[in-house]
Formats: sequence, C-alpha cells, structure tokens
Amino acid sequence: MSLSFFCFSNIRYLFVLHLVCVYCFNSPLSVDSCCVGHCMLLTYAPFLHVGSEPGAGSCNIQNGGCVHKCRQSRHGVHCSCHAGYHLTANGKDCQDVDECVEEGHCSQGCTNTAGSFECRCEQGYVLRPDKKGCKALGPEPVLLFANRIDIRRVLPYRSEYTLLLNNLENAIALDFHHKRALVFWSDVTLDRIAHATLNGNASTEIISTGLESPGGLGVDWIHEKLYWTDSGTSRLEVAELDGSRRKLLLWRNLEKPRAIALHPLEG
Repeated sequence: MSLSFFCFSNIRYLFVLHLVCVYCFNSPLSVDSCCVGHCMLLTYAPFLHVGSEPGAGSCNIQNGGCVHKCRQSRHGVHCSCHAGYHLTANGKDCQDVDECVEEGHCSQGCTNTAGSFECRCEQGYVLRPDKKGCKALGPEPVLLFANRIDIRRVLPYRSEYTLLLNNLENAIALDFHHKRALVFWSDVTLDRIAHATLNGNASTEIISTGLESPGGLGVDWIHEKLYWTDSGTSRLEVAELDGSRRKLLLWRNLEKPRAIALHPLEG
C-alpha cells in the first residue's frame, strides 16, 4: 500500500514501504519535465517523513517554514532570527525586540525601530560616536575632589590633576555651581562653610556659626540654595548661596547625618 500527496506545485512524493520515490512532472509553469523519477532508501532521506507536512523537514523548501533563518539538522529544521528579533513560541515566527525597555542601550532617550533602535540626547548634549552615549556640549568636563588640605581638579580621561585651592585645614564635603563658576566646601576642623571661584580666587567664608561637624554639602543650582548636614548637631539646614536666610529643616530622629544628595528638579 502506498501514500502519495502533493508537496509542491511540480513535485510529488510517493512512499512505498521503506522506499521514498521522487517524481517530477510537467506543470503549467514549466516547459520540460524537471527530472527523471527515481527511488531511494529512507535512510538516505532523513528529512522526508510519511504523513508529515510537506516541506517541514527541509530548509530547501519554503525555508523550512522559518520566517528568517533556517538551519538543517538530522532531526529536522531549526529556526532562528536576525539581530534585533526573538523567536516566538511557535518556533518559526520572529518578533521585534524592544531594546528601549531594557537598561543599558542608550544613556538618555531611545526610539525603537524594526530590528534595531536609535538613541537620542536631551538639549545641551550630543550623541557620541558609539551612537549610544551622550556628551555634554561646552568645555571639557572636569572632576573636583577635596583632599583635606587642598581641592584639586582632574580631567576624567587623564591621570594628571591641577591644584585649585591649597592651605586648607580639613576640607571634606564639596560641591559646585557651574553657572556661577563657584566651588563650595566644608571644613570639619574650622567648622565653617566657604566658597571660591572655579579658578581658585576670591575665597569667601559664608557659614561660620552654629556648626560642629558639617560633613555633607549640596548645591541646588536651580533654586539657588545651599544644603548641608552636621553630624555634630544632628541637623539638616539650608541657606541662600551667600549664607543668608538660614533655616533648620530636619533635626528630629536624626543621628549623625553625613552625606547628602539633592534632586533639584523635584525641589
């Protein structure tokens, strides 16, 4: 007994016992017969199975049913997808990956596209050559740090540094105001807060009373405020950038507060 079915427009497979017979015949789209029929043992045709869907076992026929890429193996076909897509549950279709919902692809804005994504930057920034990171426009960025007896400036991509302020007593906390070109610091030995210009000139003491150990400092560059923590008085205070209009914010249930971080956009 034999089983036959049409597998393609001009190819018919005839299965007889353990043999596979392949016959080609003329179709309206062809002029000559495509080949001469012959039979082969099933062991030499591992991708043809009686009763299976025509073409499901071969990448040569309709790409094995795969939407993107098809890989042939002894057990059949294995589908895979191009970069930017993932294989769906049916093992054949491919669906776009939304890279914008994953962390680490873009440093700022992200727009998903078919099979890829595009990064964008906020105003005041430009896209780096890697097309992922954003670089601020303007002068080259610098890193400021306090070294107790001095304040130094170092370029992020270089090892050398320059001296900004020296002959300090015990500078700990540090922050800056870019628009005003001012650097602020606290001294936990002299118990004072001061500022100077970013070129190291015009050092001015702005808070000198009521401090015991001001170890945390933060500048709100939007609302023009100066915040600090004092582990000696266990307080969080705020004032104008010149030290005026000083106000106590938090003191209850605080125990030796030190570092402080601000979010000026949230007020």
